[in-house]
Amino acid sequence: MAPPRLRNFGFSRRAQLGLFASYVVAVGGIVAALVMLIFANLYPASYNSVIGFVTDCTSPWPRFGHGVISLFDNTRSNVGSYINAGSENIRLKKDLEKLHPDLVELQLLKADNNKLKRLLNLVEHTPEKVAVGHMIGSPLATSHRTAIIDVGSLSGVASGMPVLASEGLVGRVLATGHFSSRILLLIDSSNTLPVKIARSGVPALASGRGDGPLDVRPLIAGQSPFKLGDLLVTSGTGGIYPPDIPVAFVTSLNNDGALALPAVNPASIDYIMVEKIFVPDAPPEPSLTDKQPSQKQLSRKKTAKNNPTAKAVTQPLAGQVPVNSVNKNSVSSASQSE
Repeated sequence: MAPPRLRNFGFSRRAQLGLFASYVVAVGGIVAALVMLIFANLYPASYNSVIGFVTDCTSPWPRFGHGVISLFDNTRSNVGSYINAGSENIRLKKDLEKLHPDLVELQLLKADNNKLKRLLNLVEHTPEKVAVGHMIGSPLATSHRTAIIDVGSLSGVASGMPVLASEGLVGRVLATGHFSSRILLLIDSSNTLPVKIARSGVPALASGRGDGPLDVRPLIAGQSPFKLGDLLVTSGTGGIYPPDIPVAFVTSLNNDGALALPAVNPASIDYIMVEKIFVPDAPPEPSLTDKQPSQKQLSRKKTAKNNPTAKAVTQPLAGQVPVNSVNKNSVSSASQSE
């Protein structure tokens, strides 16, 4: 039997059932909406309770969806930041490689500038300088803590002259050659110099120990005048070292005095300067007022002038008149009185 001509081959039973179900759902939704509308108007309190219950039941789903969306956004941001940081790090490394030669050159220039500043400061503030040179090493075998400098007698250096660096006192010249000299460092056990506390001016003696620090002992008996961190400077007493040159810093206290580290580390010296031996000023001559006789001496002279007997007695005591003349004057005065 031949199929009918007007049959639609694309319209199936499943499509019919789906269309019917959609109509049913639509009509059911409309009916439910009308019922809820009537219920909301007649019983608003109960309606609010139902709405709250429905809201509580459906609220986890939006929260879950919001969390998923935030997770994806944060993941995307983190991945983008990581990628950007990696590319930025690569770019900075390339820039650093390009600037590395300039950085090395700047560091060298800075080091040279600091050396020149120390040398300039050393030369400008020391009018008694004899010569400026370098520390070039230590002698091969010696029992003393000494060092070698590259200036000698041809530059005017002589034995005993103090040697300074920009940070403070280094030592004194021990022996000289034509082109170099040997200096005795402050830390040597045979080196002792007078110092004072810069804070209070209290005098003390600093002696080398041979192992780095200095032993410092006060010249005034009593309570120790030292405090941790005190700066010790030369006092100028006895000559050789000019006053007010930094010597050491107090690092620890003991029963006898203190221990101090030298202000100058001989191993890190760039430039040194040799100064003339310091000679303290001579004491001032007495003034004219000191040469004039005192009031007591004037009164004694006036008394001797008015009293011949006292004058005769005082003159032999001063070694001006012999003893025989004293006896004659005394006899004559006695006869006149009779």
